[in-house]
Amino acid sequence: MKRNMTAMRALSKASGIEFDRAYLSMMSEGHAEAITFLEKAQTDASNRQVRDLVVKLLPTVLGHKQLADDTLRSLQTQGHAQR
Repeated sequence: MKRNMTAMRALSKASGIEFDRAYLSMMSEGHAEAITFLEKAQTDASNRQVRDLVVKLLPTVLGHKQLADDTLRSLQTQGHAQR
């Protein structure tokens, strides 16, 4: 929770492309944590319904992380071209 508050404060001070980069970095990190959690649940969960849900969720979360990573990479490339 404290980490989230620190991140929110940092976002509130950023604007423009710096906000976008910070936000996308947070999204990528958050999705990476969710992927780790889901992968662990996929192997460790004793409840079949939980495992089935993870199988359905994991591709979506992986896709969202990839989108955040690709967008962040694109912003970083734009930032270098503008400097």
